[in-house]
Amino acid sequence: MLNFLAQLLASSLGVFLTAQWLGGVQLNTPLDAVIVALVFGVVNATIGPVIRLLTLPLSLLSLGLFSLLINAALVLLVDSMLRGFWVRDLWTAFLFSIVCTLITMILGALLKPKES
Repeated sequence: MLNFLAQLLASSLGVFLTAQWLGGVQLNTPLDAVIVALVFGVVNATIGPVIRLLTLPLSLLSLGLFSLLINAALVLLVDSMLRGFWVRDLWTAFLFSIVCTLITMILGALLKPKES
């Protein structure tokens, strides 16, 4: 449970910091960052694998770079689902997904609970 909360905090901070830094992304409130992190996690865990499986040939031909576009499309899907989160276009969603992933990975490593 502590691991989940640490990852949620890292993801929420990643969404919040990326939205603050990147023009073309808007969050209405800081709480919306938590909601975006939760919804994006659910979308990425349910719809993401199906889309990745269906587009596997394109991903193989592009040496995995097509998966970055899939992530951007999933960001736009989350944008269409929520009122407190707005992304301008596909290019902004592409940059958002890359920057947010990097920030979340770094924060996730820093916030990970120590095993005793």
